[in-house]
Formats: sequence, C-alpha cells, structure tokens
Amino acid sequence: MIQVLLIKMSYTYGVVDTFKLSREMNMSVFMSLFQIRENEAHLESKEVKIRELKSLYETSKENEAKLTTMLESYRQQILELESKAGSYETVVGRSEFTVSELQRQIRDSNDKILELESRIR
Repeated sequence: MIQVLLIKMSYTYGVVDTFKLSREMNMSVFMSLFQIRENEAHLESKEVKIRELKSLYETSKENEAKLTTMLESYRQQILELESKAGSYETVVGRSEFTVSELQRQIRDSNDKILELESRIR
C-alpha cells in the first residue's frame, strides 16, 4: 500500500519530494512502531502489577478468614469464661453467707459457753 502511495506521489510531487516524503513516512512508521513497543512494555508492566495486587488481595482474604475464625473462637471463650465467672461469683456469695452464718453461730455458741461458765461459778 505504501508503495502504491509512493508511486502516485512521485507523479504528483516529483521523485526527490517523494523520496523525502518516503523517508519521513518510514521515520513516522518507525516512531509509531517504537511507540507501540513502548506501550506494550508499559501494558506488560501494568499487567504484572495487577497480578501482584490480585495475589496480595487473595492472601489478604485468606488472612482475614483466619483472623475471623480466631476472633469467633476468642468470643466463644470469653462467653464461657464470663459464664464461669458468674458461677464463681454465685459460689463466693453463698460461701460468704455460709461463713457469715458460721461466724454468727460461733459467736452465739461462745456467748452460751460464757453464760454457762458463769452459771457454773
């Protein structure tokens, strides 16, 4: 196609002008090819970056899933520990009541002992 165009141009502009134009066209084609190669290299670079980002994204998703599982496990453990703490508090409350009651009984018994000892004397 370029040759046909050059032949037509040589009739219109002359051989010297056509040669000059042919050189300019070759340079233009060369520059266009160079630009295409540059764009392809740039595109390849972008594609590599996209692959890296996709890989990072997948790794992040996997890590998030692991962390979510761990978080749920910890939440369950917290609920279990809170339940045990409530049970322990109940036992402590009952123990305090029992200790209090025993202390009262000891006081009462001591009072009775003192009273009985005073009667004996």
